[in-house]
Amino acid sequence: MGESGARAAGGHRATPHGPLSGLRRFPADRERAFQAERNAARSRSFVVTALAGLLMFDLYVLVDVLVFPQVALVSAIARWAVVTPLTLLALLLRHRRLARRPASRVDGPLVAASALLQVGALAAVARGAPEEVGDAYFLGAQVLVLFGVVLLRSDVRHAGLLAVTMLAAFAAAGAVQPGDDPALAVATLLTVAVSGGFGVSMAAGLEAGERAAFLARAREAGLVAEQARLIEALATANAGLAEAARRDGLTGVLNRRGLDEHLASLADGRAHAVMLDVDRFKAYNDALGHERGDECLRRVAAALQAQLRPGDVLARYGGEEFTVLLQGAGTGEAAGELAERLRAAVQGLGLVHPAGPGGPGVVTVSAGVAAGGPVATLLGRADEALYAAKAAGRNRVRCAPAV
Repeated sequence: MGESGARAAGGHRATPHGPLSGLRRFPADRERAFQAERNAARSRSFVVTALAGLLMFDLYVLVDVLVFPQVALVSAIARWAVVTPLTLLALLLRHRRLARRPASRVDGPLVAASALLQVGALAAVARGAPEEVGDAYFLGAQVLVLFGVVLLRSDVRHAGLLAVTMLAAFAAAGAVQPGDDPALAVATLLTVAVSGGFGVSMAAGLEAGERAAFLARAREAGLVAEQARLIEALATANAGLAEAARRDGLTGVLNRRGLDEHLASLADGRAHAVMLDVDRFKAYNDALGHERGDECLRRVAAALQAQLRPGDVLARYGGEEFTVLLQGAGTGEAAGELAERLRAAVQGLGLVHPAGPGGPGVVTVSAGVAAGGPVATLLGRADEALYAAKAAGRNRVRCAPAV
């Protein structure tokens, strides 16, 4: 996927493969996101499994009553009055901690402390029992190792913490048990160590899989986001190209194509058109040159645009000719009044025209107005009115006959 793909995955740099390569922590921000996601995914199962285990731990007092009646009372007190309320309190504190800090790594220490508490409680019960009962009784506590590892599942560091804690707890409990058989104590510790090692190995495999899946999701999310960004950029570019294709490169107003598209959207009877032509523009160009001619057209277009209402459309029809389309402008008289304002605005620019009919003058426009009627004939009627204005002496407005 390359360097960009690594960045999309949150800056997790590729490292050599090895037995523990899948367990390397991510950079700080992504590690917090991973921990928060993992906590959220396993939180419900963690609580349910913990409560189920606590229930079995408490119900085991029935076995004490039936098999080891000598320790039943002490066992009930240790289970129901000590371990159970403290474990429930720990689960409540866990809930509040994760609500404040979703990425908190609270489960390992909680499970290790809870397991240590249970081993201590069972050791206390076994210590108060007859020797022949105590040895057999305490051996059953080894199941706590496997239960704790299953509860933690995919956190290899916390599984390691639990294994070490349990090994220390069993060693300490065995040391204070009166009359323990040394061979039995060693066997117990070996069983705990093997169970803990198995749990750590299982947790390592699960965590490596979870981290790989998290990275894959991050890469996929990065690719999806990049794809969405590219699609949006492409759509923006296409929209810009489409708009550019509708605009006149010199004046910035609509071109002939844009005018035709807008004209197609107008309704018969409610559309009006004003056709304007810069008077004697060829003579202006010949006298001053094309650069001054282009500047003249830009100034004229800006003056016309400044007179339009919202919704009116100005287009460069071709050469020095401009068209204004109006929709819902009212009567033909209102369209004629707008055309007169447009004519006056251009004359008001005071652009010197050195080649007027009677000597130097200013740049002017002639205008033809077509109001209402079929849209298909709108521009043709406005153009006829424009030629009538030019024929009448230029720098004036003429309106086409009503349809």
